[in-house]
Amino acid sequence: MSLKKQICLIGLCVASYSVSAQKPPKKTTIPPTVSKLDTPVIGVPKQPNSDALYTGGADKPQTFEDYLVQLAIQNNPNVEGLGEEVSIRKEEIKVVKSDWKRNILINYNLNESNFPYLLKNTFGVTRVFGRDLINARIPEVVTYPLWNWGIQLSVGELVQRKYKVKMAESKQKVAEYDVLSKKNKIRGEVMKAWNTFRSAQEVLKVRIQVLDVTEANKVLISELFSLNKSKFEELNMANKSYFDALEGKIKAEWDIKAAKSVLEEMIGAKWESVEKVKKAYDVLEKNK
Repeated sequence: MSLKKQICLIGLCVASYSVSAQKPPKKTTIPPTVSKLDTPVIGVPKQPNSDALYTGGADKPQTFEDYLVQLAIQNNPNVEGLGEEVSIRKEEIKVVKSDWKRNILINYNLNESNFPYLLKNTFGVTRVFGRDLINARIPEVVTYPLWNWGIQLSVGELVQRKYKVKMAESKQKVAEYDVLSKKNKIRGEVMKAWNTFRSAQEVLKVRIQVLDVTEANKVLISELFSLNKSKFEELNMANKSYFDALEGKIKAEWDIKAAKSVLEEMIGAKWESVEKVKKAYDVLEKNK
């Protein structure tokens, strides 16, 4: 329901207003922050100083995997863009809350039929636009009101204000959810890239062991073949096994390089610089 009231102050003054009770918007909960971590990075990325993904009562990531995720989030431009979107939504709330003030209209009017009388008798003006007011026959009748003023408010704007504020607050929450969703997606991608990189390293270790075994077997079969104690088929099979193992080792090395590039792209840092941090986490893990 809207309340409309007209008030006349020495003339016609229309004032319409509406009073509505409104609860203050709920505060958005923000996760606690984490300490800065000094890490060499590619280009000019930002150091981790945003929302903590993993609290647990500590002021920094608890594991090396968490550190990688935090670094990737901090250096991801999409997250920063979504953060700016949240800031825009917050400013929009302020605009909506004060937007009703644009519809306040204050008007003032002076009765033009009284101009000559007022100019001559009140202000002592003798000549206006070439017209002589002293000898001119000016009616002594004064038309009231001499002047009037008024204030006008938009009732509809005031009634809709609380709904517009709620809409703006909902848009802010949506923007915040987008940020959290993007962070969760980055976490999944980083963990996948990190596991791929680790598995490639382990595969290389196995490939090297297989290559050593096949190489030793190849040398042994070659010596036996030279002594006529081994068949040509056995020598051929030993050579084939050796080159297959060598091919597997080379492929494993390239798999590591590919996985390393993907991980570096996600976290925005060279692996050589991040590896130093991993060693520190490994020491802490051993000391537990």
